[in-house]
Amino acid sequence: MNTLLIFTLYLITDCCMGTAAVNTYLGEDVTVECKYPDLFEENDKVFFKLENRSFTEITNTGKPSPKVQRGRFSISEDRSSKAFSLRISNMTEADGGVYFCGVWKSQQSDGYYSLYTQIQLQVTAPGSSVIIIIIIIPVCVCVALLLIGGSALIYYKLRCKKTQDSPSIGKRSRTTSAVSANSLPE
Repeated sequence: MNTLLIFTLYLITDCCMGTAAVNTYLGEDVTVECKYPDLFEENDKVFFKLENRSFTEITNTGKPSPKVQRGRFSISEDRSSKAFSLRISNMTEADGGVYFCGVWKSQQSDGYYSLYTQIQLQVTAPGSSVIIIIIIIPVCVCVALLLIGGSALIYYKLRCKKTQDSPSIGKRSRTTSAVSANSLPE
């Protein structure tokens, strides 16, 4: 039996093609589901992870059981909803990355994989969003206070300059009075 390992990105109907993003936290369990068209109902379902420009098979449905467990990874198929899912327990940072749903297509003595859905799995540390909030809020408050303080200082400086530059009304200067007294005829 010859096995031809060819990866093809299969052109399929809207039910199954495309990309998905899944966010999860370290230590949690996550389940990723992929739908498939009628065309792939009898084929073995498979999940691959893209690592360093190569595909690594994570797990596949295989025969006779539509559910397979490999360590922290398990795959199961629900033919009634035309979907299969990958469950990863106790997520680690290394589990993050790009995954592909696909099927194993065999024709007589040859076979190949058809990959058709890309999944971006992002794993973050729990509480990292809380840390960001704890940092961002005080920084925003400090910036707001600096802007208010700077605006108040500019306003005060302009007001002081305005009062210094304005002419005094109702006050006579001594030089004006002295000139007036000297200009009187004798």
